[in-house]
Amino acid sequence: MNQMTRPATGLDERLHGLFVDAFGEDYADRITIDARMEDIDVWDSVAFVGILLAIESTYGIKIGMGEAATMTDIATIQSIIDQKLTAAGAS
Repeated sequence: MNQMTRPATGLDERLHGLFVDAFGEDYADRITIDARMEDIDVWDSVAFVGILLAIESTYGIKIGMGEAATMTDIATIQSIIDQKLTAAGAS
């Protein structure tokens, strides 16, 4: 697997795309490494479940319930993805 592409925002482009798919193009500029759940009004539990499933499918990883509970901001989500990919030797 190729190393994840990170623009100046520090956010993996694939992860950004998953959030844009979930929230819509109107939110593209608000989806940054610093964005938090409470910053994006459409980031609710239903959207979050869809994002988790998309992350698992896109990155080929599994996210446990304990990990999911900590995913209240994009930086944490990116960190968990990075840790799992590194552990799998895929980063």
